[in-house]
Amino acid sequence: MNQMEESNYESQFEEIRSLIEFRRNRAFQAVNNELIISNWEVGRYVSEKLRFAKWGSKIVDMLATFLKQADATLKGYDRRAIYRMVQFYDTYCQPEFVVFLPPQIQMIENKTSEIVVFQTPQFRAENKILAFLSLINWTSHLKILSGCTNVKLTMK
Repeated sequence: MNQMEESNYESQFEEIRSLIEFRRNRAFQAVNNELIISNWEVGRYVSEKLRFAKWGSKIVDMLATFLKQADATLKGYDRRAIYRMVQFYDTYCQPEFVVFLPPQIQMIENKTSEIVVFQTPQFRAENKILAFLSLINWTSHLKILSGCTNVKLTMK
């Protein structure tokens, strides 16, 4: 095999490597989308139970214990993590938050996006918020939330 043929194969191999990398990144993005939606939904559920005084902190402890015992493969659902999900939901569920979304996210409700594709929850405002929030990973959200001392939204 001569050097020209070898170079041709390397070019084709690079195409395959690029294809694999593209699909792997899409898979990571899909997993992140589902994680964000799951954490939002858990946060919403627990937040509503806490807000309407149906649950207290002992019940959240019981939930964390239940999840651990019911499925040992579930990771990241201890008391602290559940309260982080509640904080995540409570911080971004405010209707005013939609005003701060970039216009391309505000227009997403009736279109398929190449950036974010996921099974949408019931409410349009939530679709927009989750589409925006899923652009970054859960760990980054935790860093943002832990660094915030004031959740008040203000226009600039």
